[in-house]
Amino acid sequence: MSAAGQKLPVQLFYYDSESITQTSYKAISVIKEIAKHTVLPRYELGQFRSLDPLSAGFANENYKLVTDHGKVLFRVVKQKEKQELVHELRLLNFLRQHSFPTAYPLPQTDGSYINDDEQLIVLYEFLEGDEPALNNQTAREIGAAVGELNALTGWQDLERDNAITLEKCRRLIPFFANNEEQLHPIFTYFEQETQALESPLSTDLPEGIVHADVFTDNTVFRGDELVGIIDFEEACVDQLLFDVGIVINGFGYPDNELNSNLVAALLHAYRQHRRLAPLEQELLPWFIRWGAHSQIYWHLRYGLLDHPNKKQLHRVQELMQRVEWAREHMKELSDLINQCFTTAK
Repeated sequence: MSAAGQKLPVQLFYYDSESITQTSYKAISVIKEIAKHTVLPRYELGQFRSLDPLSAGFANENYKLVTDHGKVLFRVVKQKEKQELVHELRLLNFLRQHSFPTAYPLPQTDGSYINDDEQLIVLYEFLEGDEPALNNQTAREIGAAVGELNALTGWQDLERDNAITLEKCRRLIPFFANNEEQLHPIFTYFEQETQALESPLSTDLPEGIVHADVFTDNTVFRGDELVGIIDFEEACVDQLLFDVGIVINGFGYPDNELNSNLVAALLHAYRQHRRLAPLEQELLPWFIRWGAHSQIYWHLRYGLLDHPNKKQLHRVQELMQRVEWAREHMKELSDLINQCFTTAK
């Protein structure tokens, strides 16, 4: 709640995968009927066989839809407006032209991609695989893929601002007043870190397409081999170093501690596709902090301020620990990054 007692204007859509309630079962039954009678008739995918919920998410409902032609991903979009979804689909079709590894949207028989009769629904290719283990090979795989993504050109028609910016962090701070007492340490941290990041993030750096959310749960692997990066709903045009900071947070912190070997493997693979400018290399420790801080903003904005829950609170505390460690070890971080690029020459 804000000081004026007003709730944040965006509804949280959160599903606890550990406790599917009777209401959830009823909702799944409704989705099955929509899939059978409203959605599938608009595709050439054969007859309905089954529909099962996949892992819970904060922004979408995802289902594995099986027809007599095979499996597809059936997504009910909960948090995005239709125009935002249109942008994501345009971007995915741009990536299709470059054979980038992801799950592409499936067109309806009329060539369109969005079914908005009941809810916003899109079908995607179903990628077979699992969330990866964190090791040097998976770090290399994801580093190469993000480097390939960040090196793409011709994206000017796809420009869109990042949904998470330092200005939005500043605008969130007034909502901290009169909120949960258990969140006060997070609020203190958040104000301090937002201020600390202002100078390094204001630097003019190379821009391009960023995924903006490359964590392990947004990737599909078979063993240690990358099948695809998924969930491009937050993708935008921004400083490319933002994606590097994010993916290090996603693949460089086993047991929530920075692992120098994983970071080195990731950066070595990344630079095979895109070399960091000297200033980017210098500022990367700050963007590792920004990668964690931006996720804290997301969890506060879309959940904790109005709907405190243990899962998000625990995740925010993990991310805070990363930033607080980095604050005290900036020279160590810089030395690690410099060593990565020196040994790669």
